[in-house]
Amino acid sequence: MIYIEANGLKRQLELLALISKMESCELVIWLYPESRIRHLAGALVSKNHVNFVPITTYEDRTEPRCTSSLPAHSNSILALKTFISKLERNSDSIALYPAGEKDWSACSVGHEGVCLVKNERLLFKIQSAGFTASLTAPSWW
Repeated sequence: MIYIEANGLKRQLELLALISKMESCELVIWLYPESRIRHLAGALVSKNHVNFVPITTYEDRTEPRCTSSLPAHSNSILALKTFISKLERNSDSIALYPAGEKDWSACSVGHEGVCLVKNERLLFKIQSAGFTASLTAPSWW
């Protein structure tokens, strides 16, 4: 696992945009359990009907809601910056899922200031793009 400390959702979106250039993915936005919005960033919010693996699990077994999957292209991910305020208030995490797969490959956990990437072979490319990345979890994680 690659751990990327990235304060601010805008920077985290930049990382997800970078990853989307390296692999064909779909993007899903996961909501906080208390969020009641029905649409986010132009996507419908509903129960996880597709059975994507969520990023966050809850002790009370709450099933988080998420957006419908969106094509994950660099430009469309960067366009999410226009929804920063709404994302920060409602979104627990934003994840990339390889096309046709249910388990995520990369994610942003905005409120934690961290992104996670499962493919450790991408470490050098991520670091070369100016991100602080490590195979070791931050001490506070």
